[in-house]
Amino acid sequence: MKLVADQCVKGGLNTIFLSLREDLKECLLTEGVPSDNILSLKAAGNGAEVRKERSWLAELKSYLGNTTIGNYIHKRRLSDNGRVQTRIEQELASQQSLKAELEAVLDRCEPDVVGLVSDRTVVDALLVMLCEERGIPTVLIPFAVGADKMDLPRFRSQPEYDAKLFSSWAAKFPGQVQPDIRTGTPRFYYPPWVMGALDTMGCLPENPWVNGGGGVNFVLAESHNVRERYIDGGCPEEKIVVTGMCSHDNLYEVYTRRDEVRKELAAKYQFDSASPLVVFSVSAFYELGMKTWDEQYDFVTKQARVLERFDGPVLASLHPKMNPADYGFLEERFGIKLLSERLSNVLPVADVFIATIASTTAGWAELCRIPLILVDDLINECEYYTPTDTAVFFESLKDSTSFERNLGQALNVVNATDAAPSMFDGNSSVRICSALKTACGGNPN
Repeated sequence: MKLVADQCVKGGLNTIFLSLREDLKECLLTEGVPSDNILSLKAAGNGAEVRKERSWLAELKSYLGNTTIGNYIHKRRLSDNGRVQTRIEQELASQQSLKAELEAVLDRCEPDVVGLVSDRTVVDALLVMLCEERGIPTVLIPFAVGADKMDLPRFRSQPEYDAKLFSSWAAKFPGQVQPDIRTGTPRFYYPPWVMGALDTMGCLPENPWVNGGGGVNFVLAESHNVRERYIDGGCPEEKIVVTGMCSHDNLYEVYTRRDEVRKELAAKYQFDSASPLVVFSVSAFYELGMKTWDEQYDFVTKQARVLERFDGPVLASLHPKMNPADYGFLEERFGIKLLSERLSNVLPVADVFIATIASTTAGWAELCRIPLILVDDLINECEYYTPTDTAVFFESLKDSTSFERNLGQALNVVNATDAAPSMFDGNSSVRICSALKTACGGNPN
């Protein structure tokens, strides 16, 4: 089986590539991929073609210019039939060029199946369309997913996403609009010129706000909870297969030797292994462009002040985009030690896990049967995350006593069973490979 991979997530698809190394001929990576992944892929097969995805964002500023943005967008003078139409023509030329490149790759590789982690970027939409024309099945590989309905509009706060500024486009493409739950402002997933170009190319995803809302054939979900979220977001139910994700296998390996790992951590970070342990996933709102540094600092320190009073060790895990030097104050001021290990190597030994509602790792607590505290200033949207197999508490940080109470209750939770969910068995990679083989008509075994 030949697999062309459209995108790669560190610790995710790489495992699959290695599992399929005997059949892997070539892979196309369209996002910035860490060099160690590229080296692993080259070692796994006959080399990987690495190409950066074209980005209209990089060209936007040079095209409009700072003063033009101020004059036309902020003052709402941008004409749908003027500069937007010109921008569509430029974007269309870029997409046509990209389409030709993708066609050349498919001609050369002749894949039996194409794996993606999204079907809604420009390159994804084009690739899915080309595969459909050629009868090549496309499969979304499971990866860590935050709360799409909540986060995607938050990432689109720039004027070019404001549907009110482009009312005729909002009327033409109603499925492309989603309200920002903080402000109520209707947002586009793509700016008008990208929508217009994708529509002209014939590959505009019907519902880009959820993975699987485009033309992809199969969607592999990391859990039953994520499956329900995809369905709730509008992904057709018949596309979805629950397989788990590759990172779950590493998580499971640590889960099976929790006592040993806990003792190792206790020795390294100097705490009593018998004491209740809190693992604190520090939000990366600032690094992801969702908060200013002052807002981020305030959000994190509100939690740290409560955790400082906790009678037990607290270990903080940082997002890969975060600079540990920026968060040294957690240890200096509050005695919260920063983990050098990956979260998946530590979380299974925790007694309580603290994360935000939009955390892509919140579901790991459910897998490991660990009480979960979800902290966010969008706490009214907590119904969007509804784990069924572990205790979950929602915290808005409106007052410290509430957080302390939730922490105390979480520590007192006694699970009815220590049994892990059925899909948490160390075999997610095997199921994903089987699903890829089945998608292209092969024997899953």
